[in-house]
Amino acid sequence: MATHMSGGSVPPARSALSRIRSDAVRRPAAVLFLAQMSVALLPVTALAQHTVLSPTATVIGTSVEVGYTATSGNRFELTRSEGRSTATLIACGTGTGVASTYTDADQAAGSTLTYTLVQYDGTKCSGHAKNASVTVTLAPASPGNLQATPGDAQVAVTWSASTGATSYRLRYRTGVSDYTEAVTSTTATTVTGLLNGSLYEFTVRAENAGGSSAYAAAVTATPLTALVRPSAPAKPSVAAGDASVALSWEAVTGADGYRLYRSNQRNNGYAQIGGDRTATSATDIDVVNGTTYYYRVAAFNLAGESEQSSSSDAARPQAVVPAAPGTPTVSAGDARVTVSWEAVAGATGYFVYRNSTGNSFKEVSGGVSSTSFTDTGLANGTAYVYRVSAFNGAGEGPQSPASQSVTPTAAEPQPQPEPEPQPEPEPQPEPEPQP
Repeated sequence: MATHMSGGSVPPARSALSRIRSDAVRRPAAVLFLAQMSVALLPVTALAQHTVLSPTATVIGTSVEVGYTATSGNRFELTRSEGRSTATLIACGTGTGVASTYTDADQAAGSTLTYTLVQYDGTKCSGHAKNASVTVTLAPASPGNLQATPGDAQVAVTWSASTGATSYRLRYRTGVSDYTEAVTSTTATTVTGLLNGSLYEFTVRAENAGGSSAYAAAVTATPLTALVRPSAPAKPSVAAGDASVALSWEAVTGADGYRLYRSNQRNNGYAQIGGDRTATSATDIDVVNGTTYYYRVAAFNLAGESEQSSSSDAARPQAVVPAAPGTPTVSAGDARVTVSWEAVAGATGYFVYRNSTGNSFKEVSGGVSSTSFTDTGLANGTAYVYRVSAFNGAGEGPQSPASQSVTPTAAEPQPQPEPEPQPEPEPQPEPEPQP
């Protein structure tokens, strides 16, 4: 609210009195008239005189308790302003001469406020007035976004600015030791001379003429010895298989892990495959038979990733036939032989071959998916030898070593049980002669 302030001009009644007194000097005969006029004018010009007491201001959190005393019967206004902003009327009325209090709640932390008591000579908010002011500053809010970034024997600490803050007090410690404090006017500082490997706690508060904020929630950081990126691994070794490529490489000192890169071209187009890995070998199964692939390896640690290794030799996965099964086992029966063997990796089926004395091996199974086969319709008393091969989409693999010779034999007839003797019939009595 705009207030009317006295400009220091002489009130009209006193101006008239001054002119009469001036005339009396020039005309002595008017002295009596002057005296009479003075008696008549003095009551009119005796305006209410008062002293304006400066208000007081006490900060309680984000509220300001404003104390003031306005002269009894005189109109007054209490205003608030911040910086050069327009004053805001917060209280007005007629003074009672008694100390009063106004609570100005919910003010911004860190703000500087001026409270002015404007007191008028009469009962209206106009005319001659006097004023007195008091300025108070609220403590700033706690800094936000506190972060601590470790380095080698040091930690960089940053935070967000608090409105109205003129300085910040950072404190830190390790374990339960006493805090070490440092004051700065900026929102970033680096604490040096720390012990690598020790966990440090950091917190900060904002300060100004009005007081200090609460400390921000603490953060922690552990300074570490400066790290350097590992060197590039040596060229990886590759071995193509059926829809797969096996890779291996030498370990790199200082590496936390490795990243594998693949391309269809030797010199460019590499993209990472899979995630980070700690082993020094891997098998790439996301490949297509008949396609050429090249590989590179990079090592990494907390300091970053190394340069990539040189490109591997070309790897071209191809479907391959299965290996030869182990020596099959055989067991003979009546005109039959049962052949069995161990499964072969990568096989989708098996062929069984038979040989009798003086003959070559011939396939007799027609292809089976199980690991056993019964060869029937054989000649009892004839010796047989068997071999087995495995096959898949790439073709048939080599045959196994020959089995032992086995000879089917006719089953011996089972002895028939002798019939049990039948009991002799009891003799029948002869019929008595008839009379």
